[in-house]
Amino acid sequence: MIDAIGMLPGVIEATRQLRSASGRLDAEKIRVLFGFTETEIAAWLHTTHQIIQRAPDAHSFQASLKPFEKIARLLVLNGNPKNFQTWLQTQNDEFSGLNPLDVIRKNGPILVADLVEDILTNRGG
Repeated sequence: MIDAIGMLPGVIEATRQLRSASGRLDAEKIRVLFGFTETEIAAWLHTTHQIIQRAPDAHSFQASLKPFEKIARLLVLNGNPKNFQTWLQTQNDEFSGLNPLDVIRKNGPILVADLVEDILTNRGG
């Protein structure tokens, strides 16, 4: 399936900060943007934080990091990471009053990534 949203110039620029010099997603940069602990990001990647420190953009991490990049696409609406972090911590009716960060921690990033896609494509109704 083609990721048309991910190919838009504004989205590419908004999420560039999550990539290493190699162009791959960087687990440490994602960890910092989302405010995750080293333990949390290591658990999602099924590895240790020591391995992440050695190779934060490892090829083996890319599929697991993709949903976090999709969530970070909200930066296209306002490139300020502090506003993005505020959104992550704000209760959301779509999640029965939970905030997106709680949903990610409880259920993983897919539900939140889907909501962001709906927001960006105006499918949220």
